[in-house]
Amino acid sequence: MTYNSSELFTIACSFVDQRFAHCFAAFLTGSSVDGNFTPESDIDIGIIIAESDYQHIEMIEFDGQKIQIILLPLNTISTLLMQDYMNRKAPYLSMLSKARIIKDTHHFLAKTIHQVQQIFYAPAPPLNIFHIQRIKNTLVANIADIKGASQQHDKIYFLVPETILTLFILLLELKQFWFISNKQALADIKQHFPNTYTSFKKANEVFLKAGDANPLITFLENC
Repeated sequence: MTYNSSELFTIACSFVDQRFAHCFAAFLTGSSVDGNFTPESDIDIGIIIAESDYQHIEMIEFDGQKIQIILLPLNTISTLLMQDYMNRKAPYLSMLSKARIIKDTHHFLAKTIHQVQQIFYAPAPPLNIFHIQRIKNTLVANIADIKGASQQHDKIYFLVPETILTLFILLLELKQFWFISNKQALADIKQHFPNTYTSFKKANEVFLKAGDANPLITFLENC
């Protein structure tokens, strides 16, 4: 079933009232707030608990709708956000940057969202030279392994996606993009590195249809 943003927020508020009435704070996030909700989507709700150290993600049914709850202990929020910032991989920064508040105690969530938006809407921290060299060494080793296993399709099918993802993340990090997810990384490459994406797509089609990794090896070496 398709819902508009107001209906999704109403469902989320009802869920929190019935299941997590005593939580410290709660917010709606994900496709429910960024306009990408589809009938196949779940409703992502963050629940911040003051009296718990237990962090987990759980999918449950509520009134016929899939709800994904992200349970976050209050005392871990700062650590999670700092880890995102230092690693340039920003699942929590991204989640909170677009959060819509359902419940807030002492304006904690409003203040946190404001701080997160200032960080997340700015470029990610630049890579240091040692990190860049380490990733390049990994790519060189992986390409050598792919060449050596060109007839071992099982190994190739494992190595190629890992190597492509490592390359794409490096390209994005060099431009100070945040890494949010594999899906988002591919979308960012398509948008900001269109020639690279087109070359990859052509080489990957040959690999998937014919099992020939040579075009992909050439693509990786040229990058």
